Amino acid sequence: MYVGIYYDLRFGYIIVSGVMAEDIDAWLAMEPAITKSCEVTSMELGEEIEESLLKSKNAPMLKGSKLPEYEYWHVSGIKDFVAFGRKFQGVRIKGEDGVLKVVKMVKGKSGIFIYPKPEENKEIQLRLDTPAEELGRIVKDLFSEETGSNIKNDNASFITQSENKVTYKYPSESFEDIGDGGGDMHQAFVYEGDEDSYLAFLDTGKCTGLTRDEIEAYWEEAYGKLEEFDYEEKFGNVVKGVITRRTKKSKLIANLYQDGDFIMEVIAVINRSLDYEKQIEIEKDLKQVMDSITVTENKV
Repeated sequence: MYVGIYYDLRFGYIIVSGVMAEDIDAWLAMEPAITKSCEVTSMELGEEIEESLLKSKNAPMLKGSKLPEYEYWHVSGIKDFVAFGRKFQGVRIKGEDGVLKVVKMVKGKSGIFIYPKPEENKEIQLRLDTPAEELGRIVKDLFSEETGSNIKNDNASFITQSENKVTYKYPSESFEDIGDGGGDMHQAFVYEGDEDSYLAFLDTGKCTGLTRDEIEAYWEEAYGKLEEFDYEEKFGNVVKGVITRRTKKSKLIANLYQDGDFIMEVIAVINRSLDYEKQIEIEKDLKQVMDSITVTENKV
């Protein structure tokens, strides 16, 4: 029997039972995935995990070449699995050799979950009849190892294409977390009631040397004719430049970060048709997020 538990401090928990596929000797996700809020108690979480383990135990082994592909991560609102892995943490529980083996997964290349190296594997072995409350508490503790400080400060992070870590503060509750926006971004937040005001973390492509004129031409093509355009080059802390621009419809503010051979853009878009006071409120909120961003370069 096999269960995967995934956690994000804003979304909560996703619990997925596994079924063994004989021909490929691998566990596949079973429908449906169970979701629980961050406020779930250890007892409630443990009971859901127990039920999911039982479901996995009783599932008949899959045979044949045509196997189901259940994309369980879609329940989070994120469509791309790599983007899901950048945002969520993972714990996997396997019933084997008469015990429950509990392992905190690590992020492999591009954020995909993998088992830790043998010398780093802190596998926890529990009795099969471990009480639900104890099981739920142990899983919660494994997640809090990485997010304890983030819970207090309401921060989040993800891994970029070049394996750098981006950490930032969440915007206010006026913004809806839409995950990766369907797979095109690392992360995006949309102002509730106005989808034309948003913040997005995205990759502009493989490039290490954009000039001011090239940047202006690129953004005019992407966002329409620019009424204003300011570009300030910055160096150090991997910030490449800061852009402020204005079109007839929007005010746009962007930070550019050198991400290995790539450029990561963090862009705030404010709808100019909104009341001026509302525009100021949105811009202030989004700039606080942008000012909180730190990029930790991968030294490996």
